[in-house]
Parts: sequence; C-alpha cells; structure tokens
Amino acid sequence: MRENPSSPMPYFWKTYVRQVSGRLSLGALTAALAGIMALALPQLLRGVVDRLATDPRPGTLLGGAGLMALLGLAEAALYLARRRLTVIPAVALEQRMREDLFSRLQRLPAQFHDRWSSGQLLSRSMSDLGLIRRYVAFGGVITISSTVLIAVGLVMMALLDWRFFLLYALIAAPMSIASFAFRTRFNRASRHVMDLQGDLATTIEESVHGIRILKAFGRADYTAERLTAQLGGLRDAEIRKASTLGWFLAVVTALPLLANAAALVLGVVLIADGSMSPGTVVAYFATAAVLVNPLQELGQLIGMYISTKAALQRHVEIMWAEQSIASPADPVRPPSAGQLAFEDVSFRYPDSPADAPPLLHGISLALTPGETMALVGETGSGKSTLLQLVPRLYDPTEGRVLLDGADVRTMDLADLRSRVAVAFEEATLFSDTVENNVL
Repeated sequence: MRENPSSPMPYFWKTYVRQVSGRLSLGALTAALAGIMALALPQLLRGVVDRLATDPRPGTLLGGAGLMALLGLAEAALYLARRRLTVIPAVALEQRMREDLFSRLQRLPAQFHDRWSSGQLLSRSMSDLGLIRRYVAFGGVITISSTVLIAVGLVMMALLDWRFFLLYALIAAPMSIASFAFRTRFNRASRHVMDLQGDLATTIEESVHGIRILKAFGRADYTAERLTAQLGGLRDAEIRKASTLGWFLAVVTALPLLANAAALVLGVVLIADGSMSPGTVVAYFATAAVLVNPLQELGQLIGMYISTKAALQRHVEIMWAEQSIASPADPVRPPSAGQLAFEDVSFRYPDSPADAPPLLHGISLALTPGETMALVGETGSGKSTLLQLVPRLYDPTEGRVLLDGADVRTMDLADLRSRVAVAFEEATLFSDTVENNVL
C-alpha cells in the first residue's frame, strides 16, 4: 500500500528515523540536561547574592564561584555529548536516504525521467537531503531541548515571583499568533525557492553538457540571458523568504526584551519597598538571559522545520513515484535462444495529445538468431522507440514484444535486460575506465 504523499513525516519516521531514534533521544536528553544546568546557575547566583548581603566574606564568594564553574563544566560536557550522539546517526541517515533515492531513480521507468529534469533530481539528492540531515542532527534535537528549557525556566520564574512569571507568560499569545502566520507564509516561500534552485541546476547542467552545440550555433549569449533571468527570480524568492523570516525573528526577539524592561522597573520598585530581595531580581534576569537564546531561536527552528518538511515532500515525490514498469510477481525464464518478435505492436507516449495518432501502429516482425536487420525511417518516425520496447524502457500500448517466445512483460527485468544489448547513437562517457564504459 502506498503512503499518503501529503503526510511524509510518518514515512520518514518509520523508514529512517526509528532506527536511530535511541541515539537521537539521548542527544535530546543531554541537550535538555545542559539547559537545566544553565537554569541552575541563576538559582545559585540568587543564593550567593542574598548571602553576601548578610555575610560578606570571601569564602562565600569563592564557594559560589567554584560551584558555578562546576556547573559550567558539566553543561559543556553535556553539549559535547549531544554533538557526538546526534551527528553520527544523522550522517548515516543522510547516506541511507541518498542510496535509496539513487536506487529508486535507477528503477523508475524512462517515462518518469522524460518528465523530470536532471537539475530537479540533483537538487533533491544533494541540497534537500543535506537540509534533512541538518535538521535531524541539530534542528529537531534543539527544538525538543529548547521546549524543555523554556518550560522549566517559566516554572523557575513562577517560583521566584508570580509577577515575573506573568510578564513572560503574556508574551506567549502574540508569539503564538506570529508563529501561526509565519508557518504558512514560510512554507510557501521555502518550497518556491527549492523548485527554482532545481530549475537553475537543470539550466547549468544542460549548458555544460551541451557547450559544444551552444558555441557552434552561437547560442551562448541567449543561454547567459536565460540564466541571468533565472538567477534574478531565485534572488527575489530568496529575499522574500529572508524577509518573512526576518519579520518573525524581529517579533520573537523584541517581545522577551520588552518583558525584561518591564521586569526591571518592577524589580526596582519591589526592592525599594522591601518586598523582594536583590538576589531574586538578579536570579530573574539571569534566568531570562538563559531563555533569550531559545526564544530567539524559535523562529529559526520553526523555519528550519518548515524547510525540512518541504524538502522531505520533494524527496517522497520521487520515492513514491508510480512504478509503471516492474518485474511480475511470478516471472517466466525461457531458454535463451535469441529470437525476437513484435506482434501487432502499437505505442503512444503518455504525454501525447489525446487526438494525436500513435507513434507506432500495428508493427509485426520476427528476427531469428543470427539474422541482421536495418530499420530505416525519418527522424521521429519511432525507430528508437521501437528498440526501447525490447528491454522494457517503455511498454507497448497494444500488442506484444516476444523474446525467446515469452512476452517481455512476463519476464524478470534483470533477466530480460541481461539478454539484451543496446548501443545508442549518442554515446555517454561515464567517469570510469574505458573497459567499464564499453561494458
């Protein structure tokens, strides 16, 4: 049963993330513990400040400084552990996804590659999978740890003084509204940028591959103008994407700072009338300082998640593409004799107009072992298409192609293609030895 293309996350979890979820969970746990260590520092600072007010001895200050140094070292060790726990499985996950994508591309029928440009496939296999890897190693883990850090920090603020907690809680509503609006706009912007990058990669790849033709027919300037137009479109899309993120970052940066400004006024007033100790105010601002980075990173993390989701959607468009040509469940294996026959074969390309006649119609011929045949016709008359029906690069619309008496659609694809050798008129040289290119 095929997955639902509109919900790639369950597929992603089941196929890739679940195998490394243990290490990733430990990475998130160590990051959360590091955040809690950071939140313990303001509480320690509160005790030191209040104690110095009544017992201003060097031992009090040095003891507090020593404990803060130990907490800092523990926090650094936990962050190092988080890196080691998450980076390795994320890189392995990216490698597996890239291998699966390449394997899928090898097995998809020729009509799929007729519809998809090489640049779009390259961008999906390189930049999109790199983005997914970065989110698994960093974005997802930091999102979990930051959520824990913010929740624990708000609880600590409530324990310090309910008024401080209320100030920070009041910024949650506008940030939630901004996050909802940002998510929709940034999702569209991210997908548009990725599609434009794929189109640009296609243009560059085709220009490099066909540089001799472009030079011979004087089309270099035209290609350069086309590339410049695409670059301009990509630049404008990137600017719109960055502007959307910038506005959101401005909101999530300004709101916590406004809350801190109000807390400063409140703290001074409460200290002046003797209802709050200086250590409590210091602890609040130290806690707020710890929380400011997670709050400011919230927009980037949401943006990173949305971009990753768009990249994953683009990935599954390939992985879930229809496999119209595949080996049958119970393939036949006829003895290899070298007999080839076409029986009343007709063919039309899937994207041809409905009222267009078929490219091939009623083709019947038989070739016996040792026989040589030359098929002659005008360009575009279907000679190469007829040849491609034998190894099932395409399947005939009507009729049958028989190899050694068996319909090629009843044979295993690997077996069929091991019996057929095809030499196309356009040679493609791979980055390999001469021997392997010949093979």
